[in-house]
Amino acid sequence: MKMRATTLPIYQKQADFRQSRAWLRGFVAGRGSGKTRIGAIDVCLRARAGEPWMVISPSYAIVDETTWPTFREVAEQLGVWIRGVKSKPNRAWIRTQDHGIAEVVFRTGDKPEQLRGPSKAGLWIDEASIMREDAFKLAIPGLRYKGRMGPCLMTFTPKGRKHWTFSTFYDRLDDNLQDELSDSPIGSDGCSLLPDYLDCKNIAGIFYRPSARSHLVQARTIDNPFLPEEFFATISGHYSSALAAQELGGEFVELEGMIFRREWFRLTSATPSDAIARVRYWDRAATEGGGSYTAGLLMSRDARGMFTIEDVVRGQWSAMERDEIILQTAKNDARRHQNTVSVYVEQEPGSGGKEAAAQMVRLLAGFPVYVDVVGGRRYRSADGMRLPGEAKVVRAQPLAAQVEAGNVRVLDAKWSIDFLEEICAFPESSHSDQVDAASGSFNKLATHASLGPISDIHRPEVRVDPDRHGVQIILDRAKGRALR
Repeated sequence: MKMRATTLPIYQKQADFRQSRAWLRGFVAGRGSGKTRIGAIDVCLRARAGEPWMVISPSYAIVDETTWPTFREVAEQLGVWIRGVKSKPNRAWIRTQDHGIAEVVFRTGDKPEQLRGPSKAGLWIDEASIMREDAFKLAIPGLRYKGRMGPCLMTFTPKGRKHWTFSTFYDRLDDNLQDELSDSPIGSDGCSLLPDYLDCKNIAGIFYRPSARSHLVQARTIDNPFLPEEFFATISGHYSSALAAQELGGEFVELEGMIFRREWFRLTSATPSDAIARVRYWDRAATEGGGSYTAGLLMSRDARGMFTIEDVVRGQWSAMERDEIILQTAKNDARRHQNTVSVYVEQEPGSGGKEAAAQMVRLLAGFPVYVDVVGGRRYRSADGMRLPGEAKVVRAQPLAAQVEAGNVRVLDAKWSIDFLEEICAFPESSHSDQVDAASGSFNKLATHASLGPISDIHRPEVRVDPDRHGVQIILDRAKGRALR
C-alpha cells in the first residue's frame, strides 16, 4: 500500500531550512520559532529505508521533555510513526518516503564518549548551543554510511559569538577587508549597506562571512505565524534589550556587560520611607568555605513599582559562621523594619537541598521565613512563566528588564561597589551569588500576593538599540499587533 504523508504547515524560514542542500545546516532562532519542530519534520521526511539516524540533545531531561515528544507528535501528524521505545537511549521506528522503515536513536551530549559507535546516515542536534563542542566533534565522524557522508542538522538559540556554534557557521573576514567595509553607509536597520557581491554580515562592527561548508537560517520569534498573537507581547516583558536580541531575535549577542549596564542603575543615598514590602533572599554556597560565596540581599518595593537594593551581606563562611550571620541579619532586619522583612531561602534540587532548607527554617523560627524551590539548569520560573534557557540567566531576566527601565535603585554603600561589579559582568563573572540573590528578591517582590503582579504597576516595553540588527523590526511588528 502506498504511504501518503500528511503535509504540515511551515513558514518561510522553516522552508528555507528544509530546501537547503548543504551538508551542515543550521536553524538558529528565537524562542517559540519552531526550531525543534522543523528539525523533527526534516528528519521524518529525509530518512530513507534502512538508514539509521541519530538525534542528540544536551541532556536526557531535554530529550524526555522536548525533543522526543515533539518528534513523536510530528511523526504521527505526518503518518509515519510506527512505534517507539523510551529507554536510554530512546528509539523510534518510522516509515520513510521510499516505502521502507528507518530507525532513529535519541542520545544525549552530556557524556560525549557515548556518542562513539556505529555509523549513521544522518544526524540532528537539537538545542546545540547548550551542548558541549566535544560532543559535536565526536558525533560527526560517525556520519558515514555505505560509503557516503550523511547530513548534519542543528537547531538552537544563539549563545554569542564566542560560542562554537557561531564559529561553525561564520568565518571572520580578514583585516584588510574589514577596513574596506567599515566605510560602508548604514541602512535604516542599522546594518552596513554592503555591495551585492559580498555575502557577509556586520555584527557589532565586525564583518563575518557565512562558512562555505554550511548553511545557517536565522529566524525570529515573531517570524512564526502559528504562535498566538499575545505570545510575543507576553514573553517580551521578561527580557532586557540584549536578551531580547538573543532570545527573541535569534541574534548572536555577547551578553557580558549587556544584561545589566552600570548606567542603568540609579544610586540613592537613603532607603525609601514609603516601602510597602521587603524581602531578604539568601543564596547559599553549595560548599562551605573555598571559592563559593553565600549572599543575602535585601530589596524593597514601593507602591509606584520602584525597587531599591538596600543591603547585601556576603562572605565565604563555615557552616557555623554562616548560620550565625544569617540569624543575626534576620534580627537586625526585624529591628530596623518592625518585623516586616520576609526571608527567603533558596532550596536546590535533591534531598540534600531540601534538608538544608529545612535546617534554615528551623534556624529562623519566629521570623517570616519561606523556602524558594528552584528548578534545574534548564528551567526556572519567572513571574509565573516557565521559560527555557540557562537557569541563572532566565531567572535574572525580569530584574534586568526593570533595571533597564530605570526602576531599580541601589543604596550607595561600601558593598554596592562589589555588587555592581559582579552584576554588570554577568553572566561571565566568576561569581553570581549576588545576582542570584537579587533575582530571587525581585521575583518574590514582583509577584507578592498582597501587592499584585508587577505588570499591574509597570511593565516596560523591551527597548532595543536601533543599530542592533533585526530586533527593532520585531518590536515594531509586535507593537502593531497589539494596536490592532
